[in-house]
Amino acid sequence: DRCGQGFCLLNNVAIAAKYALLQHAAAVRRVAIIDWDLHHGNGTEEIVRSWGCDNVLYASLHGAEQFFYPETGTALQLEPTLVNVPLARGTPPDEYLAAFDRYVVPAIDAFRPDLLLLSCGFDAHRDDAPDLSGFIRLEVETYTALTARAAALAKRHCGGRRLSLLEGGD
Repeated sequence: DRCGQGFCLLNNVAIAAKYALLQHAAAVRRVAIIDWDLHHGNGTEEIVRSWGCDNVLYASLHGAEQFFYPETGTALQLEPTLVNVPLARGTPPDEYLAAFDRYVVPAIDAFRPDLLLLSCGFDAHRDDAPDLSGFIRLEVETYTALTARAAALAKRHCGGRRLSLLEGGD
């Protein structure tokens, strides 16, 4: 009942995952989605989990605190096809990258995808959303480091196959 909450009427990354699985089934049997954003991608999570399959991994790093929209993904979840990493207000870049390395990298390594999809939101940048006072204070260099880590994962598991999608509201 909370799926997308109005932001995911058409979910680009979920559509890309399903398309790859159906149209490129010989080469793509497992898809991993990494979502970095200020807000939890509850729409993406609900969509891919509704498929009832074990060949899509969804991993999200996002801000979380009481009453912070969308009020989902508030607890650390580490499952074979679901990784939710809620981060506190004021999380600095080094802690964000450490959380990526601690939780997302091992999950991707264990899952061994054939395709890596990046659902990229940039509202966790320190200068974005002034009303949130830099809830998570990422910098351009943080996104560069995240992208390099994702590229390394794609090279290690997917023959380099990865796709980055700019997302605006999960």
